Amino acid sequence: MTNSDVYINMFLDMTMNTVTVTDLQRHPKRILDSLDKPVVVMRDSRPKAVIVDYQEYQRMRDFEDDKLGREFEGLLGQMQARNRGVDEKKVDELIKEALHAAGRD
Repeated sequence: MTNSDVYINMFLDMTMNTVTVTDLQRHPKRILDSLDKPVVVMRDSRPKAVIVDYQEYQRMRDFEDDKLGREFEGLLGQMQARNRGVDEKKVDELIKEALHAAGRD
């Protein structure tokens, strides 16, 4: 185990519940019933997965969806600003060319 592994494990022990893969296999109900905070699943003394309760998962997913929506709106605004004054037919032609080049026509 390297020094960084030791520091990672110390941090995880202080902030989250940790279990081994073996613990998860032997006691899945106990672990699932104790999801008051995320549980880090360790394999070979390294973090491999995180188990969160469903409400927390939904919250993270909603946050990610909102974030992606904001990023999309920002990119759309940039594209509209760049293409201001470009003929719609020309844009359609460029899209068709790009789709053809990507093999999606």
